[in-house]
Amino acid sequence: MSNLWPFWLAKVSEIRLRCAKKHAGRSKVLSLESPSQPPIHFLRASVGFTTRDCATQLSKSQAGVRFFGLAAALVASLGPFEGGNALEQILNSSASDKTLLSTARQLMFLLETLEPRLGHSGFADSLAGWVILLCNSSLITQEHRKSWKIATSFPKPKGVDGLVNAFRQIARIGDSDVIRVSIKATRCTPWVVAFTKWCLGAPPSIFLDDGTIILQQPGTQVEVLASLDDENCPGIEVSIYRALGAPSDLVSALSGSEAWTGMVSIKTYGQWMLHNFEFAEGPANQAFMQALPYALKKVVESLRFSKYREFDISLPLRDWRHHSLQDGLVIDEKFMGLRLSPFGNETTIVNTVLRMLDVSASFQLHSLDGLYIEDLPVVKLHLKTIKGQCLCSVCNPSSGKNFRRCEKTRFFHHLAFVCADILAFSLFQGPDAPLVQLQHYRDGSYPFKKSIYSILFDEYHNDTRISDVLQYTLDLVGHKVIDDVKESRWVMSCHKGQAIYPLLYESSLYEKQSYLTLAWAFGLLRYRGEVYTRVVGDANTSSSGRDPVTGLGGEVTGPCNLLPEIKVIWHVEQAENFLRVSLGLQSGDRDLSPIRYPVNHILDNLASAIMLEACSHSPDAALEQPDKFCEYIGPMTIMPYYKHKHGIHVIGIVAVEGSNELRFFSLSGAGVIMPMVLRKDACLSCCLDACRRTKYPVIIL
Repeated sequence: MSNLWPFWLAKVSEIRLRCAKKHAGRSKVLSLESPSQPPIHFLRASVGFTTRDCATQLSKSQAGVRFFGLAAALVASLGPFEGGNALEQILNSSASDKTLLSTARQLMFLLETLEPRLGHSGFADSLAGWVILLCNSSLITQEHRKSWKIATSFPKPKGVDGLVNAFRQIARIGDSDVIRVSIKATRCTPWVVAFTKWCLGAPPSIFLDDGTIILQQPGTQVEVLASLDDENCPGIEVSIYRALGAPSDLVSALSGSEAWTGMVSIKTYGQWMLHNFEFAEGPANQAFMQALPYALKKVVESLRFSKYREFDISLPLRDWRHHSLQDGLVIDEKFMGLRLSPFGNETTIVNTVLRMLDVSASFQLHSLDGLYIEDLPVVKLHLKTIKGQCLCSVCNPSSGKNFRRCEKTRFFHHLAFVCADILAFSLFQGPDAPLVQLQHYRDGSYPFKKSIYSILFDEYHNDTRISDVLQYTLDLVGHKVIDDVKESRWVMSCHKGQAIYPLLYESSLYEKQSYLTLAWAFGLLRYRGEVYTRVVGDANTSSSGRDPVTGLGGEVTGPCNLLPEIKVIWHVEQAENFLRVSLGLQSGDRDLSPIRYPVNHILDNLASAIMLEACSHSPDAALEQPDKFCEYIGPMTIMPYYKHKHGIHVIGIVAVEGSNELRFFSLSGAGVIMPMVLRKDACLSCCLDACRRTKYPVIIL
């Protein structure tokens, strides 16, 4: 596409494509400058935009910037395909020379190239805001409110062209005789209002069919008649009134069958979510706000990402893995407090709530102390009210409507969605969050959300997997990489102009909390000059040579690092349209180049591990006497140490004390998932005690 930029620039300049002389979206579009490209050290790659791309070149001309403004609104809400169709219609109707016009497919490719930038223009935020504002107006009827709540349509290309043509004539300097533009719209009313504001810098006046004024804008030349008459106006009608004569340039067009979408800020998303779940105002809002701090605390304390089974050394590892998913003894409850959490501390979660929802700065999480969510007084009152209105067979057996959804369960499903969203957004590093893909329909079958619902409604501690949390979070931000996540090979993805990856892969440092913290950056992922959207882990394990520690480390007396000279490196391979990575080791005095260990199960192993952060002893304390039933092993043989002495299982101790990168490498488990005890600042003796109580086979120092 890069060799076509001179052609695009010439055509944009020639046809003078624009919406208005003073395009309101221009300032937002111009602010989308190429950010500095932060290095991704473990990949030896960067994220950002180049100064030589088409966006930079287009922004150098007035016509290009105006094109940007129009393209931003189209690609941000319609997507490249429908946006390309609309642009083709606009170009066909406005170009004087039609011999070299671009096809819809070519325009789609252009918009796909620009989407990573233009999707961040803010048009989708404006559109979502108008939907909420219109639905919350006290002047509209309930019929209008219901219509606009599900109003996800936008005009077909002919209608978009009619709007652009009308706005162009309004903005013409000197010879314009247009005095008013009247737009009648039905299901696409919110989109038309947002597009008008985006193009002209001010919203239109808005009226209902009966003349009710929803919004009066003095001085505006545009009015929108919000109609419910789908039969006589199935989309939009644009009428241009001139100084003399009857209305001219009447354009009628249908609404599109697809729903508009877009990337919005976390704050806009929070408002949209409360609006859709009917938690935004009144008794429902009061019940929701009372339930939320208790629900979040309950969920964080109750979620489990592993079965936490005792390890059975008599079974081969793969057989034990399969058996542990079905049955087996669970480790003692007192060790459950040692399990790791993918989420940050309460402050991190509270800060996410403050950014996402319009709540008081005094918001804090609270424990239920043996109560249930439905026991909370305001929640209890609200549930009683909606139960009286519910027509399901449980709440109202005499209704005869056996298939109606219960309003009480609906409340808890929506509360579970909000909790899942907050916890997902809390994973992102830093004070900001990436943009969120606005969705009109939420699929309730996400395992992560279903687990939260079970905790809130049934008090059932349903297990979920760390991959379920990842899938839910990545879907929220428009990264559709479900296969990579399910197969535990996801390392990084870059879609919608946002690159996302676990911070752990960059830092090699894990803690008891927040091991799933996600780093993100705005731009395109570049490696050796090429752009990629996916980075996956190589599932193959390759190693040769003898482990330099296992069986050679001497008797175990205390924590140590027997491999101080060895460093961890990332191997990166370029595939056809993605990058493939694996872990390796590097040493100055031995050849370790054949080693290739997968990163695929590092997060799974953290999810099933327990960590001793500290104990009452010095972390460097030596054992009172050498322990004959454990041996030092190296990170290359992290698999369960199948060795016995006098019929007693020998514990493998990975001798990498003080090296975060070798600890990280050890978590790869040589490509398998297995239970481990992780040591932070506890003594070795206490770690061995925990290992033997849980029957976990390995300690990573």
